[in-house]
Amino acid sequence: MKFVVTTYGTEGDARPFAALCRGLMDAGHEARLLADAATLGSAHALGVPATALNGDIRGILSADRAVAKGGGFNETARVLAKIANENAESWLRTIIEAGEGCDAIVVAGLAAFAGFSAAEYLGVKSIGSGMIPISVVHLHAVEAGTGCCFKKVQIRG
Repeated sequence: MKFVVTTYGTEGDARPFAALCRGLMDAGHEARLLADAATLGSAHALGVPATALNGDIRGILSADRAVAKGGGFNETARVLAKIANENAESWLRTIIEAGEGCDAIVVAGLAAFAGFSAAEYLGVKSIGSGMIPISVVHLHAVEAGTGCCFKKVQIRG
């Protein structure tokens, strides 16, 4: 089977899908990851074909922006909606182009709506997916709560 996997967000959004693509490829399928250019390092390292989606998530969410300065949920939602609205047409065109001849499109992140629309346009299956962050993704000191048997540990991700 041929899969197109599309997501838009930070490295934490793209990395798991790079691993999914590698697993699909190892199982004999074709897979291509579409995500923000700055988040495709994992895909390249794993030998996964990748295509950049328009936009610059790091630039938008950089430290000099309101989101990073504690703008809260409403400001974050506003900025993310702006990213999606500004890039919707470009994302849709890119996903449709990459999806020609595919069997299914896996969608997630801010680009999910464009992925679902592309799948409908192409007449292929769409598979919705989402990331739920339940583990630490970088070097982090973790201290367990009271009454727990865990010690303070260093976790590398």
